[in-house]
Amino acid sequence: GESNSMAGRMFEFAAKNINWFPGHMASARQKIEERVRMVDLIIEVRDARIPHSSACAHLNHVAQRKKRIIIFNKADLITARETRAWSEYWAKQGEEVIYTDALKGDSLAQLSPLALSKRGLLKITDRVLLFMIIGVPNTGKSTVINALRGRGRNRSNKRDKLRSNVASTGARPGVTRQVSTIQFSFNPPAYLVDTPGMLSPRLQNDLGGYKLALTGAVKDAVVDPV
Repeated sequence: GESNSMAGRMFEFAAKNINWFPGHMASARQKIEERVRMVDLIIEVRDARIPHSSACAHLNHVAQRKKRIIIFNKADLITARETRAWSEYWAKQGEEVIYTDALKGDSLAQLSPLALSKRGLLKITDRVLLFMIIGVPNTGKSTVINALRGRGRNRSNKRDKLRSNVASTGARPGVTRQVSTIQFSFNPPAYLVDTPGMLSPRLQNDLGGYKLALTGAVKDAVVDPV
């Protein structure tokens, strides 16, 4: 209707003044492309409320043929009916997905190396496993990391070592600004390569950008007052 059209025009105007791809993202993207060849699996974290708009647009380019699992975080903010419908949709697309509320740690046991191995996503050998976790800002990526570390700490006697690295979290995007490595499992040994929230250098459409803004993927500070 008229109100939707007006909102779209306002966002289109504001979007011209948004720095969607700040310097730390460009630097991080280069580091991601350098390290992705070494990882065993990519974990992409999306917002369950906007499953398409919160996809990493550049992931197919950098991931190449790497196996991937998609974590739809904040699943507590959608209905059980929506979860079932979307789960069926992704299954038809051939995607491996998990729905979770990372604050509660729901379903994250499915991300253990052994569980991933049973799904055919991972081959466990004698060497250290390396996962890359990636997502647009404010999808709860750091919360997922801390929940996984908490599970690993509860299953390990080496608590002090696991406690040494904690991913910073916050309700505002851009909390993580560099690539870092965090251990989350000792048996078998596995590390997460944490990365900053990544946005596409260019919006594919106004509606997608509008949804990202509404869910907090873009800092208020980078949008000029309208």
